[in-house]
Amino acid sequence: MNKTPRRNKTAARIQSLRREKGMSQLCLAEKLGVSRSLVSSWENGLCMPDINKIRIMTMLFGVPADYICGTTEERYDIKIPDRFEFDLTKLNSAGIQMIHSIYKLLINSDEYRQR
Repeated sequence: MNKTPRRNKTAARIQSLRREKGMSQLCLAEKLGVSRSLVSSWENGLCMPDINKIRIMTMLFGVPADYICGTTEERYDIKIPDRFEFDLTKLNSAGIQMIHSIYKLLINSDEYRQR
């Protein structure tokens, strides 16, 4: 199977970023909700991850999607703030309740809670 240069670059970057984080293919697969063999296929350039998996990898690896996809050499860390500030005065009580419910869902979920 012919691999495109971009696919080769994406494959190499996923493998390199995973190794930098000390993750096994299985560990990355579990975090992305895919099989280890699919991660292996990405790293061997046999197929490309979908955009949702790339989005998750940007957060896991702290690099932009363009870097993972091989369309840029710019590798800057994504800075995630410790706290988010919201102007809740612009929301009605239903909107405030919705934000509170989403926050509770996220912090009580093993999938989204920081380990």
